[in-house]
Amino acid sequence: MTTALLGGNVDAVLINASQDVVENIDAGRFRPLAVSTEQRLNWLSDTPTLVEAGFAGLTLSGSTFGLAGPAGLPVAVATRLEDALRRAHADPDVVAKVGERYTGTGFVGASDLRAVLDRTRAVYEPILTG
Repeated sequence: MTTALLGGNVDAVLINASQDVVENIDAGRFRPLAVSTEQRLNWLSDTPTLVEAGFAGLTLSGSTFGLAGPAGLPVAVATRLEDALRRAHADPDVVAKVGERYTGTGFVGASDLRAVLDRTRAVYEPILTG
């Protein structure tokens, strides 16, 4: 999407604010039009949210990072992985390497992640299939 936007092949994209996107914003090659978070981002404070632009339900199109395993994964394995991710999320060195923008303020466990994914699907599936 970055290549298409920079090449003038598309006029706009809905894209994650990854490092290359942020670099293009900082360099003036991209102009953020709106963010899909519930509140404005502190590092794009002049950019309105989609809610402010009149799209009240569109607050979930940001990246959701999670770890998924195969159906039937033993509970003990899933618990061990979740515990390791929780510890990594609380480790300042890991957060610094991943980037604070991408780690969020609180760890979300498996059941809460499932709820986020279900809500995202409920909001966006009608738009994509309608």
